[in-house]
Amino acid sequence: MLRHLRCKALEDFQVRLEQSLNKGEGFASFVRTCAQSSMLEFEKGCADAAIQQTNWDASKVREKLRLDIDAHALSVRGTKLAELNSNYEKKLSSSLSGPVEALLETGANDTWALIRKLLNCETEVAVSEFSTAFANFELDNETVAK
Repeated sequence: MLRHLRCKALEDFQVRLEQSLNKGEGFASFVRTCAQSSMLEFEKGCADAAIQQTNWDASKVREKLRLDIDAHALSVRGTKLAELNSNYEKKLSSSLSGPVEALLETGANDTWALIRKLLNCETEVAVSEFSTAFANFELDNETVAK
C-alpha cells in the first residue's frame, strides 16, 4: 500500500512538472511547490491507510519518495539546462553567421574591428537573455561553477 502511494505521488509530481515546463513556468519555484504538494498527498494517503494498519512506519517510504522526487527534478533540470544552452548557442551562431559573412565579403579595412564589435554586441544580448532564462533555475554557486 505504501509503495503504491509513493509511486502515485511520484507519478503525479512528474506529470505536473512536465505540464509546468510546457507552460514556461519558473523551474525551481514550481519544483518546490509541486514536491510539497506531492509529499502532502502522500502524507494524506498514509494517514488514510494508517487507520486500517495502525503499526505502519511510513518514514522510510516517505524518504524514498523525497529522494525520487529530488532525483527526477535534478534529471529534468539537467536536460532543460542543456537544451537552454544549446538553444542560445544556436541563436548566437545564427545571429553572427550572416553578418560576419557579409562583412568578410566586403573586405573593408576595418572588417575585423566590425566583426569584433558585432561579436561583442550579439554576445551581450545572448548573455542577457540566457541569464534571464537561467535565473528560473535558482542554481547555487557550486552548480553554476560546474
